[in-house]
Amino acid sequence: MPWPCHVVLYGDGGEPTAGYNECMTLKPPFDRITIEREKMGGQPCIRGLRITVKRVLEILGSYKNRDELFADYPDLEELDLQQALAFAAAHLDNQIEILDYAS
Repeated sequence: MPWPCHVVLYGDGGEPTAGYNECMTLKPPFDRITIEREKMGGQPCIRGLRITVKRVLEILGSYKNRDELFADYPDLEELDLQQALAFAAAHLDNQIEILDYAS
């Protein structure tokens, strides 16, 4: 994985259920989604950037034109947008699976 990540997982009641020191890899198709405890409050982000999945969804809802979106957010790529949408939909159905824990 080309970007670092750190994570603590939380149960339905908001209590920590798992944690680890270095990296979590999500199963494809979510390999661009990273979660770092110290970055953006542990919210899912795009490729380790300080752009959360939630922000990407907000951006998608407010930009009618992709060219304008990419002009304003040059670090984002089309695949980032697609994965953010798929991640949000899967999250609603509790379909996020962890591929690997690295230390």
